[in-house]
Amino acid sequence: MEKNKFYYLIFLFAAFFVSWRPVYAFGGYVDAFKADLDYKKSLYEKSASGYRKAISDNPSWKEPQFNLGNSLYRLGKYDAALKEYESLLDGASLNLQAKALYNMGNAYYQKGELDKAIDAYKRSLRINHRDMDAKHNLELCLKEKNNKDNQDQNKDNQDQNKDNQDQNKDNQDQNKDNQDQNKDNQDQNKDNQDQNKDNQDQNKENQDQNKDNQDRNKDNQDQNKDNQDQNKDNQDQNKDNQDQNKDNRQNKDQQDRELENAIKYLQNFDNLEKEHRKATAGKYLQRSYSDKDW
Repeated sequence: MEKNKFYYLIFLFAAFFVSWRPVYAFGGYVDAFKADLDYKKSLYEKSASGYRKAISDNPSWKEPQFNLGNSLYRLGKYDAALKEYESLLDGASLNLQAKALYNMGNAYYQKGELDKAIDAYKRSLRINHRDMDAKHNLELCLKEKNNKDNQDQNKDNQDQNKDNQDQNKDNQDQNKDNQDQNKDNQDQNKDNQDQNKDNQDQNKENQDQNKDNQDRNKDNQDQNKDNQDQNKDNQDQNKDNQDQNKDNRQNKDQQDRELENAIKYLQNFDNLEKEHRKATAGKYLQRSYSDKDW
């Protein structure tokens, strides 16, 4: 009876101090007791082995299973511990379920799964709403989750701000590229306008040159026409000269003939005069003779 009272007092102390302290039960307590001693010495591998042996001796005994979960928790084997705690949620006493849920909250917290930890603490408090440790841990998890959410939100905001800054930088770079492109286009347009102006000036010069050429051609045509007219006049003059020369030759021939005729006439007249003289001279002699005779 004294031994039973001793184990009962140990159980109450463990439940009051921390929820993961070993929970004691009656019957088959030798292996469980040794495991409890190993647990207190922080020999968690040995305590886990002892609790497994106790469970093997009495599978319906839930307390060693809870304590096995605690040993695994202390070893950092949180998934294995959670498996032991979850098996207590069906068939164990409500008090043990509340403790198992509390320790599940602790295990999930160690794994960084705040949402599952918060859910486990809430379920534990639904069974035992007076568990101040569960309330405290729930508040801590909620605060940490809120801080984490805020941090995540801040990080998201920072990432969004960075993305916005990057986007703004990209937009600024794009705007600069667009401005540079617009400047290049303006320069190109100016070059095109200058080229068009040069082309227009060249066209105007070509038109002026063409006009000058046309004027020169017209002048040349007029000069050619004048030359043709002059040539025609010269030809007419030459013809007139030829006609005049011909007339002059004819006149000369006529004059020559007239002169020749005049010479002939004079010669004939001279001959006639000579003959007349001859003839007259005989008559005078005859008359003299006649006078002399008369």
